[in-house]
Amino acid sequence: MLGQIDTRSLEDLRSIKREQEVLEERLSAMEKKKAEVADQVYLRVRSDYESRREALEASARPLKDQVRAQYASLRSLLDRSRAQVAESELNRQELEFRYSLGEYEQATYLARLKSMDDELAERKSALEQAESVRQEFISAFRSEAELEMPAAAAPSPPPAVVVPRASTKPMSPRDLPMAVDATMMMPPTLPSASNEASTLVPGQSSAPIDPAATTQRATLAATMVAAPSAVPPTIAQAAASAPVQAPQESSSTVVFRPGRLIIQGGAATGQTVSLSLKPVILGSDTHAEIKIDGPGVAARHARISVSYLGYSLEDLSGGLGTRVNGKKVARDQLLANEDVVQIGSHRFIFKYP
Repeated sequence: MLGQIDTRSLEDLRSIKREQEVLEERLSAMEKKKAEVADQVYLRVRSDYESRREALEASARPLKDQVRAQYASLRSLLDRSRAQVAESELNRQELEFRYSLGEYEQATYLARLKSMDDELAERKSALEQAESVRQEFISAFRSEAELEMPAAAAPSPPPAVVVPRASTKPMSPRDLPMAVDATMMMPPTLPSASNEASTLVPGQSSAPIDPAATTQRATLAATMVAAPSAVPPTIAQAAASAPVQAPQESSSTVVFRPGRLIIQGGAATGQTVSLSLKPVILGSDTHAEIKIDGPGVAARHARISVSYLGYSLEDLSGGLGTRVNGKKVARDQLLANEDVVQIGSHRFIFKYP
């Protein structure tokens, strides 16, 4: 997989970067020497340097777009490699724990331990190689932030939800409808001349939303299907009863970025399940948004929901237990980036943003 990452443009970019750094140093130095020459000389040299700087930036622009597109693939590979390393480490810890409880004979334990150590070493080596390539990408840019700017030729990411903040109590993210496949929709819009509420799809001016189309679906090992649900009545009631206000140019907005779960274990290791503003149920129930089976998994085992504080995990298992980073969740726990969620034998890495 790492061999598929194209790094041929990196050396050209690094060469352009070195020339740009030399020009920046000269432009800075000439300000200190400005008084030593006539104004016409100073302006002539400065104009020459600035023209060369613009020409270098124009040459670098298409190369940067190509590199950024490759870097997006590298980041996906890094996520999978990190997930695989974390899985191997947890499996090794589990083996040692079971052995300490007397589950395995020493010969069996040692054989399995060697196999797991070999797998872990291989996965760590792959991760180190991917990290090394990542540093090569960063070295071709002024900063990592510049590298992570979206490439012009790359497809745009799914739009974030932008919720207008009213002058009264803000609307809860849990009340917002979600479109199919975690595509986020704008909240209901109040009309400017009547008290009738209408819900508009971004990019359209008057087409109403089909409530049956506001169900999020997630797929995990081709077994996850969410049942259709209509827009919660509280939204329509709130829109109908709220006073009509003229738009404020200075009104602020709240932007929500979707979280995601990276699967660990089994054939689906490294695959990603996108979360949204709609609560997600994990369990063996056929109507669960993320369907998982096996010993120790309840029909409605856990729920992940979002608030202004972030994504939180709620245990619904009735005693079977849900763990975050190896610790049992008492009831409701706020999730942090890189947290490891375990339900039965199923593990997920939570990523945000």
